This record gives sequence, C-alpha cells and structure tokens, in this order.
Amino acid sequence: MTRLATAVVIEPGIGEVPSPGSTTVFPTETTTYNLTATGSEGSLQRQATVTVVSPAPVIDLTVEPDEIVAGDTARLTWSTTLATTVTIDPGLGSVAATGSSPVAPAQTTTYTLRATGPGGTNEATATLTVAAPPEPEPPAAANADRITIIGGGTGTVVVRGAAGTVAALNTVRVSSLADGKRLETLADAVGAFEVTFEDSFGESFMVEVIGPGGLASTAVGVEAETLALMMLTPAAGARITTETLLVSGTVSGPASTGVTVNGRPAELLDGSWAIVVPVSAGENRFVARLGTLSGATREVERSVIAEVEPRARLTLEAMPASGLAPHTVELKVDASRSPGLEQVTVSFGDGSPPVAGSVSQSFAHTFTAAGLYPVFVDGVSRGGRTYHAETLVTVSNPAARDGMIRQLWDGLMRTLAAGELELAQRFLTLGAQERLGPVLEQLQPELATIAAELSSLTPLSGENAVVSNSYAEDAVAVEQEGEAVLYLVYFMPDENGVWKLESL
Repeated sequence: MTRLATAVVIEPGIGEVPSPGSTTVFPTETTTYNLTATGSEGSLQRQATVTVVSPAPVIDLTVEPDEIVAGDTARLTWSTTLATTVTIDPGLGSVAATGSSPVAPAQTTTYTLRATGPGGTNEATATLTVAAPPEPEPPAAANADRITIIGGGTGTVVVRGAAGTVAALNTVRVSSLADGKRLETLADAVGAFEVTFEDSFGESFMVEVIGPGGLASTAVGVEAETLALMMLTPAAGARITTETLLVSGTVSGPASTGVTVNGRPAELLDGSWAIVVPVSAGENRFVARLGTLSGATREVERSVIAEVEPRARLTLEAMPASGLAPHTVELKVDASRSPGLEQVTVSFGDGSPPVAGSVSQSFAHTFTAAGLYPVFVDGVSRGGRTYHAETLVTVSNPAARDGMIRQLWDGLMRTLAAGELELAQRFLTLGAQERLGPVLEQLQPELATIAAELSSLTPLSGENAVVSNSYAEDAVAVEQEGEAVLYLVYFMPDENGVWKLESL
C-alpha cells in the first residue's frame, strides 16, 4: 500500500498500477518484482520475490503390439512435455519430444524413455515380448505320379517332373540309387523341373524337395510302372494239416527287389519267389512284402486255416537248401513222430520222376538248372493215415547272383567316391549302418581315394562259395606293400528282403 504517491510502477512486466491495488502474475521462473512509488517529496522502492518451482517432465511410452514373433516389427510411440532432452534406449538414442519409430528386436526387449527438463528427469518403460519363430513346415514331397523317367537303365537318363510335381521355385535334388550320381535344380513357377544324367545306368531315383523346414523324399523310377507282387500259393482260405507251408508267387521289379513273408526273406529267382514258413493251429495270416533299394514297397496277404496235430507229423530237411547250379542236396526224412510210417515217396519238383524209399534212408538229388524247387515227401502209415511234408531248394544262377551283388557294390563305391554318405547308407543293412557309419564319417576326406583303390568284387567259387537266401560272400582285393590281399565282403537281405552290404 502506498500513500501520498502520485505514481506507482511495478517491474518487470506489470508497469503502472493503481494504489492501493493487486494483480495476479504467472512467472515461469523465479522473479523479483520492484515497486517504485513517486510523490511530491521523492521516490520510494520496495521488492518482492516470487520463487517458481518447475515440475518434472510429463512423459508417456507405449509399444504396439507388445508381443511379436522374431523377424516381425512393432511400433514405439512416445510423448513428453517440460523436457529439454529426450532419449530412448536401447537402439534409438536421442529423439524428438514426441514421435514414433518401428522396432524389430531379435529377443524380448525393455525400452526406457528418459526425459530431462528444468524440473528434473523422468523415466518410463515399455516391454516388447519377442517369441521364437515357429519351426518351418517341411516341404511337400514330390508327386511321383507326375514324374517321368526317360531312358532308364543305360546311357542318358532324363528325370522330368511335370507342372505341379513340387511347389513353385522349390529346390529339387535328384539322386540315382544305382550309381550315386546327384543333380540339383530349381523348379519353375508352375512346379516343373528336369534333370539329365549322362552315362548313367540308373533305374531308380530319389527325388528330394528341399525347403527351410527340411526335405521330403520320394522314390521314383522305371520300377514305378513295373513293380508287381502276386501270391500264388496257398489258396485263400485253404485248410492245411502240416506244420509248415510253402508260400510262393511271382514278382517283377529292378535287380534290387526283395520279398519277405511275415518278415522272413523269401528266395527269388527269375521272377518267382518262394519260402517255407511255419504254421500254427487256427488261422494263419501271411503277408508278402516287396521292397527295393529305392524304398518302394508292395504288399499282398492271404489267410489259411491250419488243423495241426503237433504230436503226429512228418518233416523233410534239405542239406544244403541252397547253392549254385549244379547243386546236389541230401534230403533227410524224419518220421519219428509218424507212427506206422515206413515207406515214403519224394518228389523233387524239377520234372524228374519221384523216388520211393524207406523213412530211414537219405535221398540224394542233383538239380542241374537254376530254379526254386518245392520238394515234397508223402507216405501212408500201416493204419492208413497220410503224411505230407515239404521244403524248398534254391538253385541260383551264378552269373545272375554275381551281377546283382556287383551292381550293389559298384553303386556303393560310386556314392563313397562322391562323398555322398547319406546316399551310401541305402546300400547298407541297418547293422552295417551302425557299425560302418561312424567310420565312414571319419574317413570322409579320404573316401574318394579309398574307393578308387578297392578292386571290383571277386566272386568266390567251388568249396569257398557261400550262397544262400540269407547271405552271400565275396571278396575284394586291396593292394598292400605290392601284394593283393583279399578281404571278405558279406551281403544279406534287409528287413524288406533287399540285398545290401552287411560287413567287410
């Protein structure tokens, strides 16, 4: 309050004011106000200070969406007031007071907004959760029905996939299962592809579609149209009274084809197959399965009813049951469980006349030609009861067996020379894969040299030859210190009856 003043002025920012009086001020910073009152006797001054306290910055930070899959993008959005500097970490650094930015971290990340102003510093956080991407789906396998093999077996072989064989622009790898050659190409926009093998004798091929999620394999080849399996005996629903039964049929396929009956390898020769299997009382189901080196399969089945009397039977054994032509066997009849049976007749199945004799004697017979020979023995006891037994004699053609084994060996050597260990596994039995797999991996840098040094197979002959429906023995020559040393090599059928390398 002023009295006797003719003029009153308040500075800064207010100017002349009435006296007495009041006014409202809004300083943004601490301010000292000076009042000057002037009258007839002079001037008088007074001061008043208003202290201004600045608030901390006001901030906001959000992320949208707050959960993404690795590789996707989210957006950070922020706003601040009363701030002179603004930063966002990690990754963005100094930013404008208000804004937004895309972010794509590889892992879950917490972003921190820090704003500083006259009133101090304030912080806010926003967490973006990043989930691992889902495992990519494996590619769809090639459609075998749309793949054509041209010229399979020798010379130039073309493997062609028509439109729609695979997904567009997928990588396609085609491998010859016969000689280990492998070609890779890219399918076109409609899913078609073509590769050409030069100087190949391949009939069976593995077509692999390669994608981020792995690969999908399809076995194709000339065999696709020629694979066939038939069961000729026994007749469906037949009623039998023996404890063993001859199961036989026909088969067509590549040289690698094998047949099993209820998991037991059957004998194969010139498009026919046969095996003697045990039976039990009641219904017996026989499943014949065809398999090939490429993995293709076919199945047929048949059931019979067995009326077996275990305590009364006749048995027949051929020793040895298999061999190379000409092949001599000794047939032994066991009538110890055939009361009253004294005489039997043996039929050899090769067109030669049956031979009669005593149950106590052995029957020798020479099979001069290759074939599958069902041998039967029949007899009638003194009481009039009939007895029957059968066995199978397999006489192989040495050239055919050697050719099949040699093709298998040559295919394995080619795959090893090319360093294709995965493809080489197809030439090995499961047991050989377990034993030789780790060794081959260690020797991979030297496999080409080792394969080149191994000779072609040397078939064993005479008394040294080992040939049966369960394994075959050959030899390979390796030069050591100037001398050729023979190492034995064994082959046997796998679980599908397909012949493969067992050991060396």
